[in-house]
Amino acid sequence: MVINISSAYMHGLERARRIGAEQAEAFVSESRSICAYVDGDRISVTEERVDRGIGVRILKDNRLGRATANFNGFKEIDTCVHRAMEAGAMSMPDPVFKGFIGPQGPLMFEPDVVSENIDGLFPAHLVEVAMQVVALVNRHGVKVPRAMIRSGSVDTVVGNTNGQEAHHAYSMVYMHFTSMSDEPRPGEGIEQWFSHSLEGFDPEIMGMRLVQKAKAAANAVPYQGRETLTMILPPHNASEMLTTSIGVAMSGEEVNLSRSPWADRLGEQVASRSLTLLEDPTDPRGILSGCFDDEGCSASKRPLVQSGVLKEFMYDNYNATKAGVKPTGNVIKRSTTDPRAIYRGGNKIAPLNLVVIPGGKSVEDVMSSVDRGIYVEQFAWPQADPLTGRFGLEVRCGHMIEGGEVVGTIRNALLSGNMFDAVKDIRGIADDSTVHHNTIVPTMAFGGVDLIGGD
Repeated sequence: MVINISSAYMHGLERARRIGAEQAEAFVSESRSICAYVDGDRISVTEERVDRGIGVRILKDNRLGRATANFNGFKEIDTCVHRAMEAGAMSMPDPVFKGFIGPQGPLMFEPDVVSENIDGLFPAHLVEVAMQVVALVNRHGVKVPRAMIRSGSVDTVVGNTNGQEAHHAYSMVYMHFTSMSDEPRPGEGIEQWFSHSLEGFDPEIMGMRLVQKAKAAANAVPYQGRETLTMILPPHNASEMLTTSIGVAMSGEEVNLSRSPWADRLGEQVASRSLTLLEDPTDPRGILSGCFDDEGCSASKRPLVQSGVLKEFMYDNYNATKAGVKPTGNVIKRSTTDPRAIYRGGNKIAPLNLVVIPGGKSVEDVMSSVDRGIYVEQFAWPQADPLTGRFGLEVRCGHMIEGGEVVGTIRNALLSGNMFDAVKDIRGIADDSTVHHNTIVPTMAFGGVDLIGGD
């Protein structure tokens, strides 16, 4: 007998009480997902599946135990609860953890993050979309080595023996396409797309971007020399660079461990006055937006950085207790790219929906205001060091700007700097806000970055 997620979580909590747990928490998810994979311009695999799973945390004698399992009935849930109790018995006592959150209600209206059309999709629908993109790219002499489209609908419930219960439902569509041009040398392009539905997706726009990126990379020339200039990052790169640096710095866990460079800087100017960062789970564009986080804590819209001033850190229940503050509703287990098996993940402190307030200029206007800079179309791996903010990244395709105009395209260069310094020297913020994972970020320009090439 297949049981629903509400029955599953209540059964898990009841079983935990029966075997002596002082407190218990159950996070249960059910997802239906479909996927289509492209390999060498052809559909290689399609997939359709349903996943149901539970993650249980049990507290007894200041010892915390955790276990996860997929389930179809009560027997698997019982086994999971017993394994969590056994894990707790083998763990060290933790005097900091006093228990799970108490009862609390929503602080805002639930945003509409569910598309009614998602459950009506089948693999054939995704195949059709994928092949439309592939066909357009191929018409321009460019290949699609690999691509993937995945859609899913997810229902979750988290509850604990203190009486808190929170439900969340969302739908998602994630696309990742690569392109390859062979003239005059191999050149790669990458495009991603995040949304709650297929509405608004234009295969022609995606296809032409893949063509343009692949051909630009193929015609890029090795960069020679060294200079300090302005770095312009499109939304996907800006999102990754910000979340892996200042996003980590605002984590309550990093603050408690004294690893955040902003740990003692609440109320201080930490960035340019042009930068305002909101945690905005009310925004329906956000893939993970909602009234509650995945610990069941109420979420709310609030500034994290306002006009460059650090206003707040993000806390889960454990780190909030350790710091002597209230949890902020910033625990996520859900995924922006894969609805399957999210119950297995641990509690991660992160924004539900981080929004950079856009500027009033177009991307072209931001670029035209730069005397000497580089618009980075593709890094090898766009991430900064989470503790120091430093980065030294390979530029695989970048457009050089001089006097506000693009004067060439380069590759084989190293872009070096520090994101904590870069956010103090923001030269421009565009108006092209784009959803990328759990962020909504526009194109951004940062000064004082070193570009290093061969002799």
